[in-house]
Amino acid sequence: MPLYPVAGPALGDGGLPPVPAAREFIDTGDDQLLRGPDPVSRPAPVDGFRQVHPAVNLELIEGQQDEMRHALLQGACDLALLYAFGTQPGLSCTTLRSSRPYVIVSAGHPMAQRKAVSLAELADEPLIICSEPPAQQNADHWFSPAGAQPNIRYRTSSIEAVRSMVARGLGFATLIQSWPTDTSVEGLPLASVPLSDPLDEVELVIAQAAHVTPTQRARAFLQYAKDALAGPDTPRTTGRRPSGAGR
Repeated sequence: MPLYPVAGPALGDGGLPPVPAAREFIDTGDDQLLRGPDPVSRPAPVDGFRQVHPAVNLELIEGQQDEMRHALLQGACDLALLYAFGTQPGLSCTTLRSSRPYVIVSAGHPMAQRKAVSLAELADEPLIICSEPPAQQNADHWFSPAGAQPNIRYRTSSIEAVRSMVARGLGFATLIQSWPTDTSVEGLPLASVPLSDPLDEVELVIAQAAHVTPTQRARAFLQYAKDALAGPDTPRTTGRRPSGAGR
């Protein structure tokens, strides 16, 4: 899955007073915000935050894990909204919510109406994954306890392409992020089925460079993200290392 960073917004008179910081891009009032990890959360925090701080001007960008960690550590962005996979040295993370992996299959799949399915039952079926890391690592990690190996048939850089291929019956996919619809972009129906495997939950976190004191605007967005994106569980804040590391 790709990572989704959020750079600190520059707030003018309509929000918090601007705070000088060496980590700012250019003092133009423009900063960057990387889109969230699922379709529901992508626009919602941006829209909500700008209603609270209308002077904010945000640009949406996205990147992969190594790129985003480098951007945080080099000061190219203040915050990153991402799923926590493995250790991320140099980052401090606050957990917003946790999600369990699940599978999607076509509406006509024999397991589409099941209350739950195991990865062992799906091991021989074609798996469709994103081509970007850590999708391959996740598949290996999740299938291993079931004593199986993922039968990866197709790879694509587009999560919507993954969903469309599944809807056409070309295979199944394992997902973490939720979707607001049960159809593909082509309008074909999909079925989401919980996994019976005892897999760890994956944490949605907001990360920052551990060695940098967050600016006032970064703290403001962090607080807003905690309020807007937190699930039913109370968010937990880590110390100087990412929450969920090693999962």
